[in-house]
Amino acid sequence: MSAILSRQAARERILKQIQAEVDRLLPADPTVPLQGRSFLDFENVAERVSNDLYVTIVEERVMLAGLDKPTVGRCPHCSSPRLRKVGEVRKKEIRTPRGVASVEEPALRCRDCGRTFSPSASGVVDAGGSGPLAQGGGEGGA
Repeated sequence: MSAILSRQAARERILKQIQAEVDRLLPADPTVPLQGRSFLDFENVAERVSNDLYVTIVEERVMLAGLDKPTVGRCPHCSSPRLRKVGEVRKKEIRTPRGVASVEEPALRCRDCGRTFSPSASGVVDAGGSGPLAQGGGEGGA
């Protein structure tokens, strides 16, 4: 049920951004002048809007996929499955081809070796120990 609500919230955020951009670029009131005078102006606006929308979609998709949450896995240093979350979840900015996406990144500490790491940066191996988790998701392979 919460997955459905999360998906609905993601859709609403994306649609709200699209509607706000349309309202700003093409106001319903015909007395309000349209922005830009040249083809280059129109291209620049379209590029900015598409980049902003791209980043929003990437952020929402990361959250829906659960990539912003720690996965059950093993320590990349000693392969121990005994991990715990430490500290607060940090916001991490990821540079994409179209802008900067902001995602949450947890810090994990191994209870055996005591080392701290981030699952996304360290290639946390899955609980079965079969290798680094793929960015798109878990076990099973293609």
